[in-house]
Amino acid sequence: MQHTLDVSRAKWRVLDQCHNHRNLAEYEGHLDINPQLLKELILLTHELLNLVKSLPEIS
Repeated sequence: MQHTLDVSRAKWRVLDQCHNHRNLAEYEGHLDINPQLLKELILLTHELLNLVKSLPEIS
């Protein structure tokens, strides 16, 4: 999807970091919420949603 949506590596690193935090919470019970990372995740999620919506339909 990185190449399909032309999203920078930095943005994918944010998603990876969030995934790693989720894994720590899920599997090790370590929940550490970083407000700035959460803000970035929310903004990035909206951006990705808009990019996906703008893709042409697959028939």
